[in-house]
Amino acid sequence: MSRESRRRTEVGIALAFARRVRERRQEDLCRALGCTQHWISEIELGSKNPSPRTVERILAALEVSPALFAEVVAIVRRLRGEDAGRGREEPAAAAASRPEVCGKSAAGVGDELYVLLAEAILGGMGPRQEDAAQGAAEEARREARARVARLRAYSEVQRRAVVEELAEFQRWAVVEALCDESVEAAAESADAALGLAALAVRAAERIEGSETWRARVQGYSWGFLGNAWRVKGQLPKADDAFVTCRGLWLRGASAEAGWRELLDGARLLELEASLRREQRRLREALALLERALEESRSGRAAVRVLLIRAKTFEELGDYAAVLAVHEELDPLIEYAEPRLLFAHRFNRIVNLCHLGRFAEAEPLLPAVRGLAGSLGGRLHQVRLRWLEARVAAGRGRSAEAITALQGVREAFAGEEMPYDAALVTLELGSLLAERGATAEVKALARGSASVFSSQGVHREARAALEMFRQAAEAETLSVELARRMVAFFYLARYDPERVFEGGR
Repeated sequence: MSRESRRRTEVGIALAFARRVRERRQEDLCRALGCTQHWISEIELGSKNPSPRTVERILAALEVSPALFAEVVAIVRRLRGEDAGRGREEPAAAAASRPEVCGKSAAGVGDELYVLLAEAILGGMGPRQEDAAQGAAEEARREARARVARLRAYSEVQRRAVVEELAEFQRWAVVEALCDESVEAAAESADAALGLAALAVRAAERIEGSETWRARVQGYSWGFLGNAWRVKGQLPKADDAFVTCRGLWLRGASAEAGWRELLDGARLLELEASLRREQRRLREALALLERALEESRSGRAAVRVLLIRAKTFEELGDYAAVLAVHEELDPLIEYAEPRLLFAHRFNRIVNLCHLGRFAEAEPLLPAVRGLAGSLGGRLHQVRLRWLEARVAAGRGRSAEAITALQGVREAFAGEEMPYDAALVTLELGSLLAERGATAEVKALARGSASVFSSQGVHREARAALEMFRQAAEAETLSVELARRMVAFFYLARYDPERVFEGGR
């Protein structure tokens, strides 16, 4: 590094430190100076050479005396191993061990802040230097999202090579962006979600900084890997991933203040709650969600937590409690992105249907249709069609509902979603039985042999389907029995141990 480059870096680090001591954000400093945040960032990163007059203006805005600033620059020089008599850099480890580095305070500003400065210069602050300035986190996130978007054009092997070889992808914000992409992808493809989460883990293993900061970022990525395994249906692997997640996350709890808060621990509580929900540890899931709600940093985060809480109550069969949670969501929904807004409105209608409140549900459908159209995705459209059919049936329009359910059943079969196909089969059977269409019920049962034998439907549910088939063949399927089977199937999706009690 040239002498001029070293000087720019020293001045930049010293200015960033002075700003932190004064607890000023880059945005505040920009307003005081009438400049852009990018300009300030370049100075603090050492990529721009400020004139003496510019340094004076910055110091005046920060209310830092030139004399104090000169001492800070001198400290920076010592910590960077710039021994004037030798004109070369001393290794960081050696510099850190020198008595004057470990023992002296920075011009009376406090030992704690002096240690923070030392850690920042010696690479212990976690994020790379370009991310280290206060207020740069959002810019880092914007850049990371752009980098991750570039990966979409690559194959899985190419993505892995890029993340492993290119330093610009080995950053905390890239890890966070890959984790977010994994959650987004899960709505359409468990495999895509798993691939993105695995990339996040690889990136987290390679970020620069202290061991505690790296552990923090790794712990975060492992939580999303666990979530992807959950979506994939591999619950033991998901459980193992969350064990790793918790261990790394706790190890990273001692990471430097200011950096450990960059990643949102409430997200990990949300994701683990989703796993506990699928493991039928529902009360444990609700406790995790309560903690996540307390730790939520934004209205958007609270929306996510409340949606998962609503889903947990739905799996408990407490549909009235679900609607109460959706009422809690109403004042927060302005913070929701379209995907979360869709989930809020869609699930409210689902639970109104569970409670037989179809007249309240029907006026809510148009808004959900509009959101489904904006989100795109075949499954969103199929599930919306299914919901419309349920409302139509509840409003007495059985012919309309039957036509819609037939199309929905074919779509689920084509997507290899046997449980959903089985549930729609039972709903169709119930409507046909209500119309007295015995022959059509029998044909439906015979045509659903592949669904009835599918390993994607657990044992107790398959037993209920076989009972449906036998009753259809014997022409003894009553409307009441068919409806009880439908209600059982909605609850048994989340509880494989639930047994259908037959004709009782």
